[in-house]
Amino acid sequence: MKTNLNTSLHHSAQRFNTSLLIALLLYSSTPLLLTSCRNEDVTESTFMITPKTIHAHSATFEVTPITNEFYYEADALTLEQYNQLGEQGVAEMTVQYYDSLKSAMDAQHIEYNNDYLYYKGMYDCATTSTLPASTPCIFYVMRLSSKTLEPIFPFVTYAFTTTEEISRDMTFDFTCRDNTIYVEPSDTFPYLWDYISKADLIEGYNNDLEYYARSAILMYEEYGFINNFVVKGNDHEYVLDWYPNLQAGDSIYALAVGYEQGELTTKIFSKSFAIQ
Repeated sequence: MKTNLNTSLHHSAQRFNTSLLIALLLYSSTPLLLTSCRNEDVTESTFMITPKTIHAHSATFEVTPITNEFYYEADALTLEQYNQLGEQGVAEMTVQYYDSLKSAMDAQHIEYNNDYLYYKGMYDCATTSTLPASTPCIFYVMRLSSKTLEPIFPFVTYAFTTTEEISRDMTFDFTCRDNTIYVEPSDTFPYLWDYISKADLIEGYNNDLEYYARSAILMYEEYGFINNFVVKGNDHEYVLDWYPNLQAGDSIYALAVGYEQGELTTKIFSKSFAIQ
């Protein structure tokens, strides 16, 4: 799903749970019936799909619509999931997702419009759910009705297989001296690291470090500057350069994770410190 309206919207969208929603749709006794837009002006030439990156658990595709006059949605599922749901089930899943997202944004008084929620024109579309490694998958693109924003059938699809998973036996040690955080990995593989104040973690990420880490990584990937944060070997940073208003005793969390070829290669390591 497109999730870059702003930080709050982006983070809300990442709570999308594909497996749970698929299960609800497969076993629901009262499915949605989206039939009004069937066969409404969609052919294989409506979208051109070009793979950009395919990793063990994610992928990105360039989608070029035949015209810039309509909205569309794009994502991927495993081939098994896609066949289980069918186009009707995938359409229902998409509608339920956006209904929930809009309700959450309304509750948070977040302003939005369709240009921010949906794709329009050429776009690099990243998969939003975690795909299993070495697995046949389907990337699908659905045109949305200009009147109702309901999915139009049929979809345009692209079959692909995720790559093998990369796993590294690497750990991280953190120390903090004079409000400078030092990170020492146990090996020389690439990794990402960051830090966040306790106040920001509670306010923006429900006090969940892993949620923060995955949300930040996905945001950096979507905006195309993730490689600026990949490092090897020891590293350090002065906390007050980013958080000049922190006071003595305030808490800061440091975290690090292995990262190669667009994938996390270790678990997420973290440690908390108090500002001096």
